[in-house]
Amino acid sequence: MSNVLIGIIGVILFIGLALAGALILGEDFMNASSSSRATAIISQMQQVTNAVNMHDLKTGRTLTSRTYNLSGYGGVLSPRFLKSVPRNPMSNNPYTAVDSFGSGTDTPIKFIYTHIGGGEEARQVCRAIAETAGWPNPDLALTYNWTQSTTNFPRMGCAYISDTEYDVYMAV
Repeated sequence: MSNVLIGIIGVILFIGLALAGALILGEDFMNASSSSRATAIISQMQQVTNAVNMHDLKTGRTLTSRTYNLSGYGGVLSPRFLKSVPRNPMSNNPYTAVDSFGSGTDTPIKFIYTHIGGGEEARQVCRAIAETAGWPNPDLALTYNWTQSTTNFPRMGCAYISDTEYDVYMAV
């Protein structure tokens, strides 16, 4: 009988500790999740930009944003320069190429970007990407539009689109 009582007390203590840990460490776990998603997106974007640069170097032809996007959003790079074309882990969106004006034309690729969606999770990921990119005030990423972001932080960052919707970009 005492073994059962000790077992019940142990289970109650375990549940209590788990709840206390979730309460105390909840925000840290949320930030860790956002940070890991930001790292995954940055890593994939770096792979795509490296593949674009390698394509240009190996073929002697500059890849344009129209060619990149019409070939299945980077399909022209696979399998020679990318094993497979990655997709954004948050929204499953492809990584899109744009020129310096933010459009898909026959001019050279300037940026690779992807839409990460909206809501609190996208907001935290956007902030984590701005932090990683070295923005002095990462909260600006939550308010800057595409032009403000790419002008002030041309290498990498996050742009506010509308109603808490965000895009992540990286220069090629």
